[in-house]
Amino acid sequence: VPSLLPSSVPSQAPSVSQQPSDYICEDKTSLFYLKTNDNGIEIFKDCDWLRNRPPDRQENLCARTASSKKPLAKDVCPFTCDTCRTTSPSVAPSSAPSSEPSL
Repeated sequence: VPSLLPSSVPSQAPSVSQQPSDYICEDKTSLFYLKTNDNGIEIFKDCDWLRNRPPDRQENLCARTASSKKPLAKDVCPFTCDTCRTTSPSVAPSSAPSSEPSL
């Protein structure tokens, strides 16, 4: 069971919670950045729009990474993009770091 106060010395093993995680993977109602059109106007779309794209287009948009602070499809639409956080650790190390820590 996790303690209420931080320890002065780290423990050997992480604490294990007996309660299930309250994390629910679902798409947000906010918009993600799609592109900037020829007139310099930024275009944003919602997860409903993404779900109605062909599978290869969805994969392309969900795989995007960017150095800007604009919201990405994989972060706004984790359910549609299959980028939900996991509640258990991986068996093997990832080949690349994730954008968010897993719980």
